[in-house]
Amino acid sequence: MSHAKQPLALANHIPVTRRLGILNRTNQFWTHRQKVEVATIHARLDRLTKKTLIRACGSKLTAGWSAVNPDLISGKSFADTLPEKIESEHEVHQKKHKERKEA
Repeated sequence: MSHAKQPLALANHIPVTRRLGILNRTNQFWTHRQKVEVATIHARLDRLTKKTLIRACGSKLTAGWSAVNPDLISGKSFADTLPEKIESEHEVHQKKHKERKEA
C-alpha cells in the first residue's frame, strides 16, 4: 500500500460519527482562532488610536507635520488652497482617462 493511500484507508476505518466529531472540533478551533485574531487586532487599533490622540493633543504630531510642510501653513491657509489642488488633480486624472479611452 502506498503512503498516499494510507490516510484514506485509515479514514475508512474511523466511524462516520467520529469523523464528523473531529471535523466539528476542527471548525470550532478555527472559529475560535479567528475570533482571537480579530480581538487582538481591535486591541492593537485601540492602543494605536489612543497613542495617536495623545500625540495629537500634545501637539507632537502637528509640530512634526508643520516642520515638514511649511508651505502649506504659511501665506494662504491649507483650507483655502485645498479645493484648487483637488480640482487640478481631478483635471489631470480626467485627461489621462480620456487619453487611455482614445488609445
